[in-house]
Amino acid sequence: MKSIAQSQALFRCEAASGPGEGPTGLSLARGILPGVGSLSATRGLVAGLVWLALAGGIAVPVLADGVATGTIPGHAGHAGGGGSTCGGHEPTALAMRIPADLLERPALLAPGSGAEGIAQTIAGDDGTASDFQRQGLAHLHAYRWIEAARSFHEAARRAPESPLPWVGLARVHDALRDGPAARAHLASARRRLSGPKPERSVEGKTAGKIADSGRQPTGDAAHLAAIEARLDATTANPKDVAAQHQRLRDSLAELAAANPADVELLVLQGQAEEPGPWGKGQAGGEAALVFYRRALALAPDHPGVHHYLAHTLENLGRHAEALRHAARFAALAPRAPHARHMHAHLLPRSGDWAAAIAELEAADALEREWYSRESIAPADDWHRVHNLTLLGLAHLRAGQMDQAESRLREAFETPIPDPLARAWHGTWVEFLMVTGKPKAARAAAEEFAGRDDPLSAVVGSALSAEALLELQGVEAAELQLKIAETALARLHTLSAEEPMRDAIRAVADDHLIFAETRIALRAGRPDARARALEIATALAANPTFDGWGASWLRLKRLESDAGLAGQPELAAQLRAMLGAAATVQPGSKSVSRSAAHHAP
Repeated sequence: MKSIAQSQALFRCEAASGPGEGPTGLSLARGILPGVGSLSATRGLVAGLVWLALAGGIAVPVLADGVATGTIPGHAGHAGGGGSTCGGHEPTALAMRIPADLLERPALLAPGSGAEGIAQTIAGDDGTASDFQRQGLAHLHAYRWIEAARSFHEAARRAPESPLPWVGLARVHDALRDGPAARAHLASARRRLSGPKPERSVEGKTAGKIADSGRQPTGDAAHLAAIEARLDATTANPKDVAAQHQRLRDSLAELAAANPADVELLVLQGQAEEPGPWGKGQAGGEAALVFYRRALALAPDHPGVHHYLAHTLENLGRHAEALRHAARFAALAPRAPHARHMHAHLLPRSGDWAAAIAELEAADALEREWYSRESIAPADDWHRVHNLTLLGLAHLRAGQMDQAESRLREAFETPIPDPLARAWHGTWVEFLMVTGKPKAARAAAEEFAGRDDPLSAVVGSALSAEALLELQGVEAAELQLKIAETALARLHTLSAEEPMRDAIRAVADDHLIFAETRIALRAGRPDARARALEIATALAANPTFDGWGASWLRLKRLESDAGLAGQPELAAQLRAMLGAAATVQPGSKSVSRSAAHHAP
């Protein structure tokens, strides 16, 4: 695909030159639990945690709410382009692959993004460039990477001398894990800075301060310095990530002290509290809440602040408080699919499954309308499969089997541009297993394993082993698991130099651990009961809708295994956990515990 850059050099990422402007060289279980490394050591831990953070687009392995022999390709059959290649540098293997011309299309101002709650302005602008800049930030904070890039490009066209749109574009490409493109956009921003400039990164260390003055930059220069510090961490060699992550926190603290009313810097500080430097506002815990609440005091209608408070509080298990922020996010940004989706995350915890399904359906309708209006392929939208998956799981938990099957099948058949999120396709295979269709599950798992990327090969092969356990027994399942282990070894080799290698490895490990535990349980091995309970306990306790919604599928399989293995006491314990996983807070409006428990 020919890039618009070749005909519109001004409005494309510009080739960078000079030091610091080229590319630099978690599993939650490994990131939060230092020293946990081997497959056996993470047994149970990973299996219970892995659903908290791939979204995003989602990328630490408690997923909430993201190429061949050295790179990770797109889904077979996906005709989308290969992403941007700024300055002649290819994106890394884990970059989301979105056609460059799609990110650069002209944009229009439209209501419903929440931009009105964002105060950032472009100096000397007649108004329209700042409007597009704020709209770009609103889309960025709603994980709408395509629309954010389009708005920032539009702001750049209308204010060609401003650095801010280019900083915004760097933030988008950082979210897409395309470090080279992000660096090139920052180089474009730096060339547009007026007055003293912050020092460039030198040997991976972001100085940040104004050269020869010792002063921290302010305004536009501060935003540039902040994103450069983040890129130093998110693109670091795996062995340097921890040190660069701490430098990022230190740099942001100094920049925020010099710019105490800057909401975007506070948001970045909150994100930097996550286990890895690539945080997107989900897993920063209590430390992140401090920064988000400061930001909220300065900008009470900032959609992103409410979004990140909702995610963070959800992950802390504080669902009532999270629901208030999720509802506010949806009210501020009613046209953002993820805002409606995020509201649905918390509604089941208050007992309102019907409202959750309605919000997920609203997100689905907004996406379909957007694809039709803008001629966008669903395969280029990371959020598509995520929303369909949770919608299918919500229908499942409500006992609406036809709707669940339809949505989960569509999710399985829709490509995902985020290499870290392709394990979501496995939910369809799991659904087939718990609904008594092992032959169909085996066929789907083999199709999944045959797709052209290493993560799908691992997850599909592990799920195939589970299906064979039902069809042919322990010996056949163990042979298939060896194929999955071979695929895992290949994935480890290909991801060796990836900054986020532990995240993608954890997703793969998780599926092998679960399949291995099921096989051990059926085979009557001595440690199988303890392993199954460890996994089940973590699954039932998962605070996120992503994990809580999916846990039912796994708990149901473990319960069946315990019964078939002649362990009625274990089966009863797992059945109780199934009930707990289906239970909502008092005052359920839609689905009783009994109804949810008896969904197939």
